[in-house]
Amino acid sequence: MAYVALLLGLFTFVLALLLHILFWQFLRPARDLLLLFFLFAIAPVVTVIVQLYLSISYTDSLACTDIVAVMLCYCALSAAYIMTYPALSARCPSLRIVLLIEKGGEDGLSFSLLESGFDTADLVTDRLNELLSSGLVSGSRNAGYRVTWRGKMLLKPFMLFRRFLGLAPGAG
Repeated sequence: MAYVALLLGLFTFVLALLLHILFWQFLRPARDLLLLFFLFAIAPVVTVIVQLYLSISYTDSLACTDIVAVMLCYCALSAAYIMTYPALSARCPSLRIVLLIEKGGEDGLSFSLLESGFDTADLVTDRLNELLSSGLVSGSRNAGYRVTWRGKMLLKPFMLFRRFLGLAPGAG
């Protein structure tokens, strides 16, 4: 029955991912990170409701340990995706560097040409606007910026994980 639990975990993740893709294709939300967390929180609830329905309808149902395995599989996949999403959705500097170097062809690309392909102020502005629209920070250029309670709630697990890895805040 373990493979069924893994398949259900994968199915639950794919359900959340499909919901994410549909929302972003037809209704690009302003607070995309908040909706992302919401969608990935809804998918396991739907899966549990379906499982409860199936266990009532059929005699073969998942054991409690199997349901825990489903949720662990789902949470692992979701956490990896949610941590990766901001880098994928933004104009990722590493990806841009590789693309610029690739455009240089066989001759390569000098550092000065590579550097000219970036506007650092633009990179900061894009990320800051995304954080503002997601409600993770508030403020303005004149009044200064502050982390909101939502931002603090998002920051805590990442900081705990970084501390667990022995990384200082902001260090890579």
